[in-house]
Amino acid sequence: MPNFIRNLLVSRESSRILSAVRTSPVPLHRIQAFARPRGSLQNPAGDTGGIRENRRSHVKRQPRTPELERAISALFRASALLDPIRLTLWDRENLTVTQLRLLGHLAEQEGLSNAELAERLYVTRPSVSALLERLERGGFIRREVAPNDRRSICIWLEPRGRAVVESLREELRDYAAGLMESMSPAELVDFARAVERFVESGSERRRRDLQLEDADD
Repeated sequence: MPNFIRNLLVSRESSRILSAVRTSPVPLHRIQAFARPRGSLQNPAGDTGGIRENRRSHVKRQPRTPELERAISALFRASALLDPIRLTLWDRENLTVTQLRLLGHLAEQEGLSNAELAERLYVTRPSVSALLERLERGGFIRREVAPNDRRSICIWLEPRGRAVVESLREELRDYAAGLMESMSPAELVDFARAVERFVESGSERRRRDLQLEDADD
């Protein structure tokens, strides 16, 4: 193929990609990750503190029992039931579930630091910083220097952020209640007990993972 034709095609393709990047809700660093050549992919921390390649990658995977496989499949099916409300959040407020959870933590206690939010969300501090940057641009929160420590930043809700939390909290709980409407009281008790134990187990694991990720940094 003549060079001038190849250059023209590359130019048009580049323009198309740049246009898609400008209009895409996907963070730029994730688009860049997909654009890297196979074999050179780096997995940057996303807004959920995604698992990065580190020393855990070299740990031998333990075989999963049939009971564990069944539980994993059930968890994924349950998670899919929440997709409609996730899409509602995105369409209405341009918010992800993780961003809404962050706003919810601030509604319960304003003035939290990056480190405190990272601990409550089970994500890395850089991931929280990326979340806060997007929420601040959207007018949901503001960041201020801590009055007793000029090196620390405290995060506060703006009126828009507070209004979103108040309007969506009951809507989310009503949606979840509808998913459980055919369950008996005994089944609800068993379900709550199992989920609470899952949260306890998962929280312990995420804390260990984050300690390893911090060590890798």
